[in-house]
Amino acid sequence: MGARGSIDSPFPGGEVRVPFLISGWAADSGSKSGSGVDRVLLYDGDRSAVNLLGTASYSVARLDVAKFFANREMLQSGFEFIASSLSLGQHTLQAWAHSTVMDDWYKVGDLPLTVVAGKGVVRRIPAGALVAGLGVILSIPLIAAMSKARN
Repeated sequence: MGARGSIDSPFPGGEVRVPFLISGWAADSGSKSGSGVDRVLLYDGDRSAVNLLGTASYSVARLDVAKFFANREMLQSGFEFIASSLSLGQHTLQAWAHSTVMDDWYKVGDLPLTVVAGKGVVRRIPAGALVAGLGVILSIPLIAAMSKARN
C-alpha cells in the first residue's frame, strides 16, 4: 500500500475563518516500526519555501487509521495545524509528508477553500472521546482511500 494520507478537515471547497484547524493523517504501511512518517508540512499553493505555512503537529491518535491498516503502529498517524495567517479569498492548501521508509516527501492532498471575513474558532475533539451513537468515525477522504485500496 505504501505512503498514503488524507486531509480530513476542513471540508474541501468550504468557507473558513481564520484561525482554523487543518487535520488529517499520513502513514507509510511499509514501515517496520511506527507510522513511517516523521513530519507533515502545510503549504498555501505549490510546494515552495515562500508558500510554507508551517509544520503540523504530528502523532495525533487516529484509531480509524490503525484499524484500517490492522496495525497498532499506525495509531499515531494523525496531524493537526492551526492556520492563522491566510488572506481573504480562494486558496488551495497542500499537505506533504516525509516518509521515513522512502526518505522522501509525498503529497498527502490538496485542500481548496475560501477564507472569508470574521473570526474563526478552533475546535478539537479530545483523543479517546466518544461521540454519541457512533462507534467509529470515518472521514469521507479516508473512506475513499479505503475503497481505492481494496480495488
